[in-house]
Amino acid sequence: MICPGYVATDMTLNDDEIPRHEMSQPGDIARLAETALMLPNNASVSEMLVHCQFEPML
Repeated sequence: MICPGYVATDMTLNDDEIPRHEMSQPGDIARLAETALMLPNNASVSEMLVHCQFEPML
């Protein structure tokens, strides 16, 4: 499961809490998903939390 925070997509177009240029980029999230999928079968990633640099932590 990939749990991205603020990602610069259509979903965050009207959100002004974090400037869009400071949000995670969709390509970066896609790269993380690709990395997890390319791991060998004996490696298991159950969760990835992704926050942009300026997003408050949970």
